[in-house]
Amino acid sequence: PLWTPKTPASDKEIGYIGSARFSKTYPIKSFIEAGAKTAFHSDYPVSPSFSVPMSVYSAAKRNLPEEIVKAAKLDGKVSANNLGEATNRKDAVLSMTKNVAYMWHQEDNLGLLEVGKVGNMSVFDVDLINGDIDDLPYGSCVATIVDGEEVYNAGTIDPDEVHKHLYEFIMELIYIFKKKKRNPIGFLFFIDSDN
Repeated sequence: PLWTPKTPASDKEIGYIGSARFSKTYPIKSFIEAGAKTAFHSDYPVSPSFSVPMSVYSAAKRNLPEEIVKAAKLDGKVSANNLGEATNRKDAVLSMTKNVAYMWHQEDNLGLLEVGKVGNMSVFDVDLINGDIDDLPYGSCVATIVDGEEVYNAGTIDPDEVHKHLYEFIMELIYIFKKKKRNPIGFLFFIDSDN
């Protein structure tokens, strides 16, 4: 979704395929509705300013945040493109987690936080699915856990507090499995820095 907005860089693409075709590019929502598995990425290090939260924002808005456009002195030169193909944020997150694992043939090991899978996750200071969408582009990774071990902590969170919430989360997950109420399709772990 990082390339979905129309920017000055789009002119080259429009030159190759024309404006009519360009206006129909990146039909992500149509693919998802047809049952296709979509995968997103951050495009790092090619585009280091794009992060997971920015990717979720771009998938939902198909545009760049106004403040970033102004800071880059691109006023009037950036706009949403093919807005009818915007996805919801949950599908965007699944496109960076569960669907990537599926495409790597690793869905039994990766992609979701489930009992028996590798315990990898990133913790962000924004709620990717339910928080204010306009906060997403400014969200940061505050911790990274690989194989159940914290390998990165930005120093903005208390590891003991994270472990307490992670324990509560795991207990809830076990409860869900025991009751067989539903099969969880994905979870995000986020820190609300205001509480």
